[in-house]
Amino acid sequence: MAFRGRLEAGGGYAWFRNISPGIAHQESLQAEVLALEQVLDAHNPNAKPWLCGFSNGAAMAAALLLSRPGRYCGGLLLSGPIVDADPWPESRLRGLSVLMVYGASDQMIPRELLQKSSDYLAKRSGADAALRVVAGGHEISASKLRVASEWFARQTHTRPAPA
Repeated sequence: MAFRGRLEAGGGYAWFRNISPGIAHQESLQAEVLALEQVLDAHNPNAKPWLCGFSNGAAMAAALLLSRPGRYCGGLLLSGPIVDADPWPESRLRGLSVLMVYGASDQMIPRELLQKSSDYLAKRSGADAALRVVAGGHEISASKLRVASEWFARQTHTRPAPA
């Protein structure tokens, strides 16, 4: 299933309101996490989907993983940080595979938040985390898609999409 955020934002859509780039309005985030969990539970309550998102969508995927980690197989976070309120729980994502990939020159998301999210995933989350920094900024790039495709193929034991 592929969803888009419900909230209109800047000519597009967002999953939750932001106070500033990378800084979530926590009440909005939690309300939208609950709403999306209800949709997922209603559509296929027994499925354990993979979550994937870009930017605000990656932050939403991370919020869903932290909310109910046993509900998902894992996640692909493309150019998006963890935006849940601190502190992020120790070992909360144990048993999940998570990829976080972002551009080395990303000017949208504060660098310290990308680093803090990466550090949590690698050291305290309990996840089997893969962290990749690629050339480029905050766009969906061929290099990010290649990293994500190859990583996901290894997780699911399938062949990666052609480059």
